[in-house]
Parts: sequence; structure tokens; C-alpha cells
Amino acid sequence: MVTYVIVGIIVLLILKLRLGCKSKRVHVVVLGDVGRSPRMQFHALSLANTGFQVHMFGYLGNKYCL
Repeated sequence: MVTYVIVGIIVLLILKLRLGCKSKRVHVVVLGDVGRSPRMQFHALSLANTGFQVHMFGYLGNKYCL
């Protein structure tokens, strides 16, 4: 749970910093297995659907949906 809060705060800070820039890029950091983080996958997909270029960082222990 703490992991999601930390990652959420990082994503929000990056979004806040990037809104004034021409390029809309965001980095989603998952402190664990990306395949076992469907909520973070959904956040990354939602950001991508709204026009952000999304880069995900985390472990690839399992298959994931993105």
C-alpha cells in the first residue's frame, strides 16, 4: 500500500512539472513486479490514453497486460 502511495506522489509531481512543457512525458515507477501491479498498469494506460508518453520502470517477473 505504501508503495502505491509513493509511486502516486512521484507520478503527480512529474505531471505537475511537465504540464508547462511541450512534451508530455511521465515515468511510472513500480517498486516490485509490474505484472502483479494491475492498478499501476491501469494508471499508465490511462495516462497514455490522455496523450502522455509513458515509461514504466519495475521488475518483469510475470507477464503483464500493457
